[in-house]
Amino acid sequence: MVLEATSKCDCAPDGENSGQKGLTYYAASSNPYLGSGQSWTASWTGTTPKCYSSKSACLVSFDVLINGTAASNDVTVDYALKGTKVGTVRHSRIQGHDVTQIMDIVPGSFAPYYNDTGYNELKFTNTSSVGVWINNLRIMRAYGMCALPCGPAGNCNDNTCPPGTGNCSSEKTYANNGNLGRNDCPCNYTNCGGLSFTAWGPDNTQGYRITPGASKTWTIHNPAYKSGQTPNYRGPAICFFNLNNVDISSPVSGSDVRFSFALNGHWIADMYHSRNKNANGNIGPGIDLVKWPQYFNDSPNATNTLTVTNQDSSTDILLMDGNDTGNTGRINIYRMYNVTKVC
Repeated sequence: MVLEATSKCDCAPDGENSGQKGLTYYAASSNPYLGSGQSWTASWTGTTPKCYSSKSACLVSFDVLINGTAASNDVTVDYALKGTKVGTVRHSRIQGHDVTQIMDIVPGSFAPYYNDTGYNELKFTNTSSVGVWINNLRIMRAYGMCALPCGPAGNCNDNTCPPGTGNCSSEKTYANNGNLGRNDCPCNYTNCGGLSFTAWGPDNTQGYRITPGASKTWTIHNPAYKSGQTPNYRGPAICFFNLNNVDISSPVSGSDVRFSFALNGHWIADMYHSRNKNANGNIGPGIDLVKWPQYFNDSPNATNTLTVTNQDSSTDILLMDGNDTGNTGRINIYRMYNVTKVC
């Protein structure tokens, strides 16, 4: 089964949906080290073009590395939004069995504490006995906005802009308060766009259980150019393949539970779930497919096949996102790519 995009927003007047998504990219300039009990806070500010209509997604990605193998328990890092704890990252006790965590902080339990159009703080606290690094912190924010035909003349009377927003080619400016670098690309005729957005999912068609030695596979199809559209694709930026919430069916007595990622038939990475289950075990692993340009097909109309394999011999991998709504097994894929600017 080939997954077609659930959100297709090409930043071009004649592109799919004529934009309708602005994109902001944030990144930390360093990789902070946290000793036992220490904290570090990432802070950033959203922008709001006059055509802004709604929050859409805010994907936070970071790697957790540990400074030595822990004696017995998992290594835990709590994270809080606006001072309220909203989750815990759990790294295996084994050094080198690192995890890349990707989470959308717009929906669910994050929603009351995330401010899409203002200032945010995400605080990490090491609650373990060994030191940790928070590496490669990146945030990709997508927000809804009007379609491009509304823009150049400032004509917002065609129901493509929120009521009362005025000239779509102008922007409210906000200071870049916070310690993360920011690159904002609203799809309008003042800031010129330059980035476009595609999303697949949430999809649970493959089920949620991966038995020992078994695999699950998803094939995604990039949107093609519309008939008559001027080609504007310029290259990849980010493509997050997000398993959202992974658990195991039963604890194991030995080492960690290994699962692998393959892209178009080529192995690209291993990740590890702790030998513990439930409260001591769940993780939200993901991977940025753009890191493997030799295998990733980002061009318009291209397809990519993603495979996750359970390399353990005794316990099942469980994809648990959606369990609270009866839609267990959900995965998401988010793609941000470079396009020709519209001005």
